[in-house]
Amino acid sequence: MDGKLVCNACGLYYRLHRTHRPVHMRKDFIQQRFRRKIKDEEIPATSQAAVFSQLLGGLPNMQNSNGGPNPLAILEHLNQLNQSLERASPN
Repeated sequence: MDGKLVCNACGLYYRLHRTHRPVHMRKDFIQQRFRRKIKDEEIPATSQAAVFSQLLGGLPNMQNSNGGPNPLAILEHLNQLNQSLERASPN
């Protein structure tokens, strides 16, 4: 290419076929996508606390007497998972 600006489609065509895009394939207008607007209520809460609590919700019976997560039980569970993965690996 001679350093001239080309449209995205022409550049992609050139990269793929190593020849310039034929004139009959070019369009005189630019087509825009109509993207859906995301409402505030559709955006899930992805704070660290929400993600952490969601992960802990899947762990069985690992809460201390205060109702919070028991760190030792979580570590024991992760250790057991790690050991089972090591046994399952062919190395």
